[in-house]
Amino acid sequence: MKNEKWALPNLKLAQKRTKTETKVEKSLFVVDPSMQNIGMDKTFFLRTYGCQANERDGESIAGILEMLHFTQVETPEEADLIILNTCAVRENAEERGITKFYNRAHGSEYAKDDPFALQMEGNEWFENAFLKAQSGCLESGMPCVADDSGLAVDYIVGAPGVYSARFAGEHGNDAKNNQKLLKILDGVPQEERTAKFVSVVCCVFPNGDVISARGECKGHIGFEPKGDGGFGYDPLFMVGDKSFAELSGEEKDALSHRGNALRQIAEKLKDYMELE
Repeated sequence: MKNEKWALPNLKLAQKRTKTETKVEKSLFVVDPSMQNIGMDKTFFLRTYGCQANERDGESIAGILEMLHFTQVETPEEADLIILNTCAVRENAEERGITKFYNRAHGSEYAKDDPFALQMEGNEWFENAFLKAQSGCLESGMPCVADDSGLAVDYIVGAPGVYSARFAGEHGNDAKNNQKLLKILDGVPQEERTAKFVSVVCCVFPNGDVISARGECKGHIGFEPKGDGGFGYDPLFMVGDKSFAELSGEEKDALSHRGNALRQIAEKLKDYMELE
């Protein structure tokens, strides 16, 4: 469908995206009378990949081409002119690893045939978090944040992983899960009991945009439960000489995988909102 909502390039938005002074030659945005009909009887196909800044630029490109009397078409096969609009230079975002999180997500109607959409295959942490967030977003029509978290033990090749809550077969039975893990690691020396908590947080927007972050906390599995706080595998997960269950709430928040991921997602949401 032809996008009717376009505008000429916006200096204020360009400065906001780059965080640096932007010099503009205004004559570049004036259509020379001799060029006004250059697109007569010609067609163009435009595909945009990336964040909302790219979407905005795509609308501007389409608008300028229509000023030149090009006609937008639905497929590349129909087009005299094919334009692929994607990120070129956004230095401050690239430095912080932001742009790779602004992608169309599988499951969005905008991404059914998009080869650059987020790939979830082989990434169960992200897939679970995405599906939760997408469900909430579709149900409410509003942005939704969800996470998927668990324990990955190196000795058992990353297990229990996404099955952490039901490792022993019964969902949410912390005591049985811990007992099973201790039984598997019986006789395994401390240097081979390395592990990490993992949390992937995902935010899905109604337009199909997705922002995600992964947080980790590395430690090792103890030989017996320690501490009365926390939940899940906290009594077995050791950071230094203390288990997660022995840490105060403030100490745990500073170290935890989920706290790490949420701090990252908060920063990325700030950057995303600046593009609005």
